[in-house]
Amino acid sequence: MPLLQKSPFFYYGDKHRLVFIIIRIMVLIIVILSGIFGASCADCGPDPETETSVIKTLFITDSIGLAEGDSNYVFGAVYDIAIGPTGNIFVLDVGKCHVSVFSPEGEFIQHIARSGPGPGELNIPGFFTVLGDGSVYIVDANFVVKYSPEGELLAQKQTDMIDKPLWIQPIGSNDLLGVLSEYDIRDEGHFIVNRLSLWRDTTPEMPLVCFYEQEHNLSYGDFATNITRIDYFPMLFTGNNETVFLAPKPQTDPVIYSFDLSGTPCDTIFLSYEQVERTPDELSDEKVFIEQSVRINSFGQMLIDWEPDLYRPMIKAIGIGPDGNLWVQRGNQLTPVFDILDCHGTVLFTAVLPSRQDAIYWKFRITPQGIVAFSQDPEEYQVIYQFQLKL
Repeated sequence: MPLLQKSPFFYYGDKHRLVFIIIRIMVLIIVILSGIFGASCADCGPDPETETSVIKTLFITDSIGLAEGDSNYVFGAVYDIAIGPTGNIFVLDVGKCHVSVFSPEGEFIQHIARSGPGPGELNIPGFFTVLGDGSVYIVDANFVVKYSPEGELLAQKQTDMIDKPLWIQPIGSNDLLGVLSEYDIRDEGHFIVNRLSLWRDTTPEMPLVCFYEQEHNLSYGDFATNITRIDYFPMLFTGNNETVFLAPKPQTDPVIYSFDLSGTPCDTIFLSYEQVERTPDELSDEKVFIEQSVRINSFGQMLIDWEPDLYRPMIKAIGIGPDGNLWVQRGNQLTPVFDILDCHGTVLFTAVLPSRQDAIYWKFRITPQGIVAFSQDPEEYQVIYQFQLKL
């Protein structure tokens, strides 16, 4: 059954990402009418065996979310989740335009922000994270906003509609790791340049380090499709106080680069993941979802002929887990399967969440404080799941 018919939550949640995409497209078109590799990897690390004899079971320990009842537990449209330094769970609800905060035991604590045009209020929140000091950082349509752990407004800075932070994660107490997107016009054409960068607090315009640069050439004839593909299938990254890990092309290449915090390349990790063809239903679902989403959210002004990749993605998610190791979710599996690697790429064990092929649309957040996930395509209502490894 097509995604748009089956799950209004998946569509409505992704509506806000699509609004970001539409804004980028509209502004870029106005600009046009009026007028890859950034880092090389040095020493390659070992070529790990992705099939290990050590297999552990991941299981659900708790969940947060109700179909009806206490409004603090009824989500509008969850777009992203994070875990703070004390283990509190933060939920970016774009349907209600705020961040809900829950204790590690799932008890509601507070809401941060609200919808509106005033200071500290949100319009179209798109990306967020929780810093090491517990403060909350949100990228809205025209601003980056920072709140204290108690929800008080600390800072708000206007950003450009196109050149703004995307896909952000915390590094230490006040630093942010994320993608800085820039629109560039040259003699040879129009480009989107995405740079994986490190910056301090609310100063993305002054990056401390650039780890990797990825250029996307925008063809005039397929402009909207190009922007949609860039925003829907980004590079994946994670990091801690010592190392940054990057999968620049997770859809097609099972390769992860590592850097130290100065930007110096360390290792290249090659994962021997096999390509798995998508089923006809998977291809049809994605095509219908993206084409109708772009059409509806542009009020019928933009039509694209979406061609899904024939194969499932190689890597679906990466993160630094509670054990301090790198967790890599295999994209070619329907059931969630994670390979746990040391910093040089040696597979230590594999973790599996068994008998959950319904988790194909789950979005995982793997952090030192814990592992959480939510479904972007729920059958009825959205739920936040918490996980642990079975000993």
